[in-house]
Formats: sequence, structure tokens, C-alpha cells
Amino acid sequence: MKYLKTYLLILLAGVIIVACQDDDPITSCSDGIQNGTELGVDCGGDCGACASCSDGIQNGDETGVDCGGLFCPSCLISGCTNPNAHNYNPLAEIDDGSCETCFDGIQNGNETAVDCGGMCNACPTCTDGIQNGNETGIDCGGDCGYCIGDIGPGNGIIFFDKGSVSNGWRYLEAAPSDQAVAVKWGTPLNNFVGSTSVTVGSGFENSWIVFDHGIFVGSGLSIALGLEFGGKSDWFLPSRDELRELWMQRNIVGQFSNTSSYWSSSEYNTTRAWTLDFQQQSRIAIDKQNTARVRAIRRF
Repeated sequence: MKYLKTYLLILLAGVIIVACQDDDPITSCSDGIQNGTELGVDCGGDCGACASCSDGIQNGDETGVDCGGLFCPSCLISGCTNPNAHNYNPLAEIDDGSCETCFDGIQNGNETAVDCGGMCNACPTCTDGIQNGNETGIDCGGDCGYCIGDIGPGNGIIFFDKGSVSNGWRYLEAAPSDQAVAVKWGTPLNNFVGSTSVTVGSGFENSWIVFDHGIFVGSGLSIALGLEFGGKSDWFLPSRDELRELWMQRNIVGQFSNTSSYWSSSEYNTTRAWTLDFQQQSRIAIDKQNTARVRAIRRF
């Protein structure tokens, strides 16, 4: 009987030990449950390391190295998929909205200005012989200044552009109508000035040179110099070659008499001064005491 009691006590102790052991969960690395010493579901602790999107290994539910699955980024390559963009990525499978193009209103890529230059079309200039940018004509208007036929600051019509500013001016504008229809040139008979020029750009100086030598009221020169129009009072009689430029743009400027001559401020000799005959389309030196029409111009 003594031995039987001892045996029963030993057996009972074994049952208690087994029961206590069953209270501790048994770690399984494939049961789909985080248990035991695991740090994640079926990973960490006594199991293998948990998958990471930056461990350089394809593991977990990744479909590639550190990509794919529920938790890592897509394995597809993202980038610019537009082959016409500056930053086109031929390997990209998903467009990420990063494309830089010649039409996005931004200076990017190798552009030298907004959406031009580099791999885009050449940037507009005022000397490229093309109407582009905000130009209203070829290389004029917008940022490129006035076009022939535009209204000038003196409310006249622009008929000449020398291309750039020099000696304080670039453009010539003409009054929109004649100031006189039949007047003499300006100086008294046989009053030789002798220092006027025929070239474009000399009309202003010519007019005042002749004025300083004495002109009579009501002459072509006095009428031109006395004109106040468009808020400007610096009008003058054009030189011979300025008058030629004016004739070339006669249809744009308008209001000319095609059967008359117009005075220039260029003297020919003691008794004659240059005119331009709009009927014969020729430059003729006529007697200063003859009469001709007057169209004043100004420069700026």
C-alpha cells in the first residue's frame, strides 16, 4: 500500500507539470498567427526574420525584391512616360506626373526660356524674320516695338523703322493728313543755306538749320515746324530721302495727293529745293518760290 501511494503521487505530479506546460503557447512559424516569441505573423523570435521593404531580399508577400505585396511599393517603375518630354524615362511603366514638356508654361529641362530653346522650338526674337511670341507682325509689335502702320506716340502713322535706337530715335511717324496744299519752301529768294542733308535721319536738323537762316511765315518749313498734333510739337519737314520712305508707305499712311509734289527740307542750291513728285514718282529739285504740298513728320 505504501508503494501504491508513492506511485500515485508521482503520477499526479507529472500530470500537473504537463498541464502547466500546456498553458504556454507553442510557437509555429506557419500557422498564420503571431504567437510565441514571434515579432510578426510567423516571423521574428524563434522564426525567421520578418519581411522588410528595405532588406534587399524578396520575402513576405513581395513580388520582387522589396516591392509588391500588400505593404511594399509597386514593383512597376514609375517616371515620365512621354517620349517628347525633357525627362522621359524609357524604363518607366507608370507615369508619375513628373514630365517636363515644351508646352507646360514652365521653364524647365534645357529650355532657355519658358517653353522654348533647348529641345523646344527656338525662342522668339525680334530679328528672326518670323512672326512669333506676342508680335503683331514680323519682328514687330508686342515686345518688339512698333510695326509699320501702327499709331505712334504723336498720333501719327509710323512709316519707318531703322531697327534700333541710335542718336535718340528709331522710328519716323507722319501726320495723318497734309498741313498745306500749295505753299513756298521757306527762305527768301536767293538765301542759300548750304548745309542741309538728303539722308534719312536729317530732316529734323535740316528744318532747324533752315529756320536759323530765316524763313517766312506761311512757308512749308514754318508750317511743319509749327505743327502741334497728338500732344507733340516736335514735327518737322522730312528730308529728301525721308520723303522717299514716306512715299513708299503712302498706302499705309494715306491721305496723299497722287498728282502733286511734296516739299522736303533738303536744299538743292541757292534757288531750288528737293521735292518728291507723287505723280511721276520721282525726286525733283524745283524753284523755292514754286509751291508744293506739306506733310510733317516726327521721329522718336
